[in-house]
Amino acid sequence: MTTLSSVRHASLQELAELPAVEAAADGSFRARGVLDLPLPATAEERAAAWRVLVAGAPVVGFAVLERVDDDVHLEQLSVHPDAGRRGIGAALLAASVEEARGPVPGGSRC
Repeated sequence: MTTLSSVRHASLQELAELPAVEAAADGSFRARGVLDLPLPATAEERAAAWRVLVAGAPVVGFAVLERVDDDVHLEQLSVHPDAGRRGIGAALLAASVEEARGPVPGGSRC
């Protein structure tokens, strides 16, 4: 089972693994009739995100966090279906919440 402590900030090398994880996760939605999904983001696009958290080696799940109006927004959370039902999504979500609760640059959170 993946734990909060096994979630980490993505390295540049790990960003290259994310499109395959996203494509595999999107396959689960397509199988259920959700067909209008965008193409997986590239490593370069993900590198521009405020934070990218990953789990697994190789990466089997990730969360992308963005800043929107001084708040943190969970833009994407994907887990490879082969790694599903192991707590990876829950660990990524919990780590995302902790990251969002962290210090705010230039001020403090109310």
